[in-house]
Amino acid sequence: MKKFVIKLLIFTSILIIIIGWASSTNKRHFDLSNAYMAAIIDKHNRLEEVISNRLIFVSGSSMAFGVDSEPIQQQFSINVVNLALQAGLGCEFIINEAMHSVKKGDIIILCLEYELYDLDHKPNIELISYTQQLYPPSRAFYHLSFKDSMYVIFQNFRKFFQKKDHGINAVYNRNAFNKFGDVIGHLNKPCKYDAGHIKLRKADLSQSVEFIKKLHRKCDEVDAGLYLMFPCFPTTDYKNNQETINALDKKIRDELDNIRIINTCQTFVFDEKYFFDTEYHLNSEGRQLMTDKLIDVLKVQVFPRYKIQLGSDDGENL
Repeated sequence: MKKFVIKLLIFTSILIIIIGWASSTNKRHFDLSNAYMAAIIDKHNRLEEVISNRLIFVSGSSMAFGVDSEPIQQQFSINVVNLALQAGLGCEFIINEAMHSVKKGDIIILCLEYELYDLDHKPNIELISYTQQLYPPSRAFYHLSFKDSMYVIFQNFRKFFQKKDHGINAVYNRNAFNKFGDVIGHLNKPCKYDAGHIKLRKADLSQSVEFIKKLHRKCDEVDAGLYLMFPCFPTTDYKNNQETINALDKKIRDELDNIRIINTCQTFVFDEKYFFDTEYHLNSEGRQLMTDKLIDVLKVQVFPRYKIQLGSDDGENL
């Protein structure tokens, strides 16, 4: 029995060493110059550069692809920082990122994609791990459990035997962002979105609501403003999911009745011709359309409350 246990321990140790070696040699290609997720570094550098008079967009990729920050900055004499990056990071990561970033006087526009409200919409653990390796401070935004870490190691081990593709994508690329944090690499690209296939499920908001409430409390503590906003969505997909979206709208307004919601679910519903490659990614014309409408929304719903701050001398190149 003793010999068997010793042999088992030796075999297990060798197996762990092999898996660890294979997974470490198969880590995703850390190309800081071109990796899309590496844009998180630039977004936080901007947060550090403009330390006051800030309007911060917090979202998945819908706001990264959906807004032109420069005219918003010019219109309201405020420093715009677009933190939006990828919905795959999950609701917890995205909101914790905002909590670690918010300062006194900030205006936070939280625009979650519909799926992010749902408890059953799980974050992409591999993506989170990859992002945390690209930008180590983001480890504070999401804690990887032991199970999560083992999952990442296993996936890296599995991919060791697969063909690696380190090609550069001109759109999903760190260099596709402008200084505000907006994606601009897709603006002259042909659209390839095929509408009508999105099926949203009835959402369990129990977890996302608690995250948002936590962010709201943090904003109150530091004297910052938090506003919720519904995302853009294609007309056909909206019609196909209208009952589900309306139910989500009602739940959000019931559960978060002390947080101002600045638009309706219909505000940024646009024709399919304005979308680039997903139901949340606008093309050049769609981005312009949404930016114009967003400016109108901000004029009415947000900035009348900040008359004193507007036009201050704290702005960047204003």
